[in-house]
Amino acid sequence: MAYLGFEDLPEKLAENGIHTLENVMTLQAGFRILFETLVIWFEAIVRGLGVFTRRTESLQGDQDNTYAIRARHKEILYSCRKNPITLTSQHPDLPLPNRTFLAIHAACCRVADLSGATEYIEERLDKMEDIGALAEGSSSTQVP
Repeated sequence: MAYLGFEDLPEKLAENGIHTLENVMTLQAGFRILFETLVIWFEAIVRGLGVFTRRTESLQGDQDNTYAIRARHKEILYSCRKNPITLTSQHPDLPLPNRTFLAIHAACCRVADLSGATEYIEERLDKMEDIGALAEGSSSTQVP
């Protein structure tokens, strides 16, 4: 991570740091699976840059947490009721998902897509679902 400019990130996420609210997000079940398998990601919309399809100079306050939902296949986005989205919380004293973490996830999604790794990930997950059994002694084992 240091080579990418995130020298303090491993330290920040060490031990229980991985479970901070900045690294947690509630998603609909179908979108959670797509997010975890690197099929969808959130791209921050930065005020004034027009990263999304329209100019964004009018973004204010809570809209600083506005993201465009991106996907490997455009068809996936048809089920999005709203795009872009603004992440919010009913408890303003609690942190929202970390923009840096979401940006790293987005970069991983793009690299996985360009390298063909997402197909490999999907195959491995399918194999894990198909096996559905434990090793001798009820312990887990590697999926070949």
